[in-house]
Amino acid sequence: MENPGIWASFSVNGDLFNFKANSGPELAELVQGWAESLDDIQTALADVKQGIVAKGIFTNSAGKGNSTPASTGAKSDGPPRCKHGEMKDLTAKNYKSTHYCPEKDRDSQCPPVNLR
Repeated sequence: MENPGIWASFSVNGDLFNFKANSGPELAELVQGWAESLDDIQTALADVKQGIVAKGIFTNSAGKGNSTPASTGAKSDGPPRCKHGEMKDLTAKNYKSTHYCPEKDRDSQCPPVNLR
């Protein structure tokens, strides 16, 4: 499918789902198939996530990432720090995590930290 006529995207708990189809009925059939197989899909996605975390893999376009976890710091008098400096507090944006690496090169960013 090179140029789908319809593209539906939605996010659930930080996970992005994209559905592409050539027509409304095709999109409905695709989404219905997912709904009917949700338990199997959920199990498979959980297995994939667990494998990625266990192996220290972080996906990105270059296929190489920074798997060094950020330090939450022993002190509670400031935001967490990573090897690139003080992490950005994006709590107000309601992202999946609260603090993100300040490095501009996405392939070199440290993993985010969630302080919620």
